[in-house]
Amino acid sequence: GVDDGEFGTKTPMTREMFVTMLAAMSGFDKEAYANKTSFADVEIGKWYSEAVEWAFQNKITSGTGDNVFGVGQPITRAQFAMFMQTYARYLKYDLSRSPRADLADYEDTDEIPTWAEDAIKWAVSARLIEGTSETTLSPNMVVTRDQVAQIVMKFMERYPVKYGPDGEPMFGIPTPTAN
Repeated sequence: GVDDGEFGTKTPMTREMFVTMLAAMSGFDKEAYANKTSFADVEIGKWYSEAVEWAFQNKITSGTGDNVFGVGQPITRAQFAMFMQTYARYLKYDLSRSPRADLADYEDTDEIPTWAEDAIKWAVSARLIEGTSETTLSPNMVVTRDQVAQIVMKFMERYPVKYGPDGEPMFGIPTPTAN
């Protein structure tokens, strides 16, 4: 939540909120990333600092450039698609075999940052992200906490984590679902 048991459904999801959620979903060892930072804007000892370092060390994020993570910045739909794609790769899913959507029906594809093109095509094909209308993707629109929760639930259905006899996660190619 964001405060005193509140989820903050319409609150914009910030970069640090999101990587903290991904780290927690992954069962990361917080102590392994304590007292380390790879970004100038991430202060050691903040509630998110270990998760940001975990995300950097595991190639889920490289920041926004110039040694900056982007603390306090809300996530756009394009950034969200990129985070989810890199997280799927972290989980060892072979995304090279996943289809990519044809975005020809969307009028705002020129607004998709070059670095996010493949991630958005993948996220649309995986049905994690849908258009904000029949003709728009709105790649630069900020995502809210409730939207992230809904999309992460879809992701978990399509890319399930299985655990081996030793209790360690086993990852692999997802079984497509029709949702």
